[in-house]
Amino acid sequence: MVTGADAKRLAMAGCVGSFLQSIQKQQFCFNRREKSMAGENIFLIGFMGAGKTTVSLALKKMYNTDLIEMDQEIEKREGKTIPEIFQIYGEPYFRELETGFLKGLETGRRTVISCGGGVPLRESNVQAMRAKGKIVWLCAAPGTVYDRIRTDQGRPVLAGKMDLQHIAQLMEERREKYSHAADFLVNTDGKTAEEIAKEVWVTLEEALLRSGELYDPGDPYMLKRQQKGLELQYDYNHTRPSETERRQELLKEMFQEIGEDCYVEPPLHANWGGRHVHLGNRVYANFNLTLVDDTDIYIGDGTMIGPNVTIATGAHPLDPALRNRGLQLNHPVKIGKNVWIGAGAVLLPGVSVGDGAVIGAGSVVTKDVPAGTVAVGNPCRVIRKLEAGEE
Repeated sequence: MVTGADAKRLAMAGCVGSFLQSIQKQQFCFNRREKSMAGENIFLIGFMGAGKTTVSLALKKMYNTDLIEMDQEIEKREGKTIPEIFQIYGEPYFRELETGFLKGLETGRRTVISCGGGVPLRESNVQAMRAKGKIVWLCAAPGTVYDRIRTDQGRPVLAGKMDLQHIAQLMEERREKYSHAADFLVNTDGKTAEEIAKEVWVTLEEALLRSGELYDPGDPYMLKRQQKGLELQYDYNHTRPSETERRQELLKEMFQEIGEDCYVEPPLHANWGGRHVHLGNRVYANFNLTLVDDTDIYIGDGTMIGPNVTIATGAHPLDPALRNRGLQLNHPVKIGKNVWIGAGAVLLPGVSVGDGAVIGAGSVVTKDVPAGTVAVGNPCRVIRKLEAGEE
């Protein structure tokens, strides 16, 4: 572990600065969430007919997860069907069974849990799910739900009231509870189970990359998505100078966002091929721009970037034992409008550069640079404010 004295010495050397402190904070609290980082569970919630069962099956098949269908597990334990439990013991008894199931849930690897439609109505259930994974709300329009379940007689909550108006009313009554419980929302209307499963998985992956927490970047499904961006980047870097239209087409496919009249001189080196890069209008970048874009990089309108600049969002733990496990954490970089970044500058994870700032060539930016200033050096420091009309 890095000691306080070591941290002070490194900061004085000008290569770590305030960024060191953020890594230390992540390192100290890592043990508390090590289990979840190794394979966080996925709880699918939503109204009946939203697609929880079919999507959970697709997730299991596509991403090799374990699967628990909560209603089926309760039926197995009770030796009765859900309608029989409702009829004999009543709904309150069934809700207690759901709560008891969640509190006692233990999984050894990432597991998808398909929850009953009423599970999020109890706050104790929500807290139990949050303690053991991420909650994804699968939602659908009332008409979609009605079309999917109208011939299903095994829905005791809708017994004798299988009509669109009643379904819409129940969904509205539960909407606030679902919204409160969910970490993420995925709409299932007009999509196949496989499309929804992929959206769920990618949503969770992207949230992990943006979380600022330690994670394993070697996940095979994450690497597969990353490789797609790298293949596009390869194509971009091998275009001919005359292929300007092709270059623009590729940039629009590679980057998360790109405005009008942007120009990026090949070769470009981006860890995800630009997947997490957001460019405004009229952004210019010279040769050998390196983007460690494991999470978001925002670059505002009119910004100019000199050759051999590095903008990094990804970092690794200071503890060698954690580094040896290949773990990583990310912090976004935000660059404002009309910024000028000189050749060979390096921007470290988590920094922001304000509108109109100038970063001197070769600078190492370890902390935020205010708008309208000139900042240079290693570590990069503000030397003066800019005056209007300066050349």
